[in-house]
Amino acid sequence: MIKNFWLFSVVTFNLVFWPLNLFAATNIMGLNFQQEGDISNLIIRSDGQLTYTKKHNKDQKTLILDIKDAVSSQKTLRPIDTSEFPGAVVYISAYPKPDSPNDIRVAIQLRDNVNSSVEKVGNNLVLKIENRYGAFAQASSSSSSFNLPEESGSELISGDSELLS
Repeated sequence: MIKNFWLFSVVTFNLVFWPLNLFAATNIMGLNFQQEGDISNLIIRSDGQLTYTKKHNKDQKTLILDIKDAVSSQKTLRPIDTSEFPGAVVYISAYPKPDSPNDIRVAIQLRDNVNSSVEKVGNNLVLKIENRYGAFAQASSSSSSFNLPEESGSELISGDSELLS
């Protein structure tokens, strides 16, 4: 009888509370900016898989990365002023998305409209931004050397890119 009650309690607990873990937000643990020659890397470190959309507003020279179901501390979401660096990135700001507080928006102000791509490395997203137009074509022949806290296999992912007017 006690064994059946214990089994019933464990099963009931799992049925009630286990689905909550499926919807837990991923924690963004850090934003790091690195410049490697003609490519700038914005590394977004997290404790889980990130889902994102990327938009490029060419009129405002802004890249926007919206990260779904993510949270972070204000300290982690500090702005990064890169205006003293040569290259396309001027300023990086991250904040909870105004119309969706469970999402994080990363806005990157650019000097010039250049190409960008997102690479997933483990639980990290790496936003690669050309420092001059055409740098990706030249860099594809050499390997990237940005530093991550934990290096695992990498794969290129596309996300949902949109062009804003």
